[in-house]
Amino acid sequence: MTDLSPLIAVVDDDQRLLESLENLLESAGYRAITLSRPELLFEPGRLQSVDCVITDISMPGIDGFELRDRVIAARPGLPVILMSGRHEIAEQIRARTPPEPFFRKPFDGRALLDTIERLIASSRA
Repeated sequence: MTDLSPLIAVVDDDQRLLESLENLLESAGYRAITLSRPELLFEPGRLQSVDCVITDISMPGIDGFELRDRVIAARPGLPVILMSGRHEIAEQIRARTPPEPFFRKPFDGRALLDTIERLIASSRA
């Protein structure tokens, strides 16, 4: 892993999930920053340094949808992947056109890594 490896920001209020995703991302050659509160993503310079954001939808305060909207407003084109363990949210997202990058917890780690790779490559093209 080098400093040129893409930096992935993971935002979730579940510490175990943050640790798990950090391990998964780093084992795949990415750099990871884990944030337990959405507002931490907007500290000076942080959002500008990331290549992709993965966020839980259901969090206290700023939810994942609002976080996604703020990220897109600040950095159009920055990939944002939503995730949730709630079935009803999953069905709402799957019904959207165009579909958004979304994973229902628990998710397949390989599929998540493939999606991250595809989204980053597309955003850099």
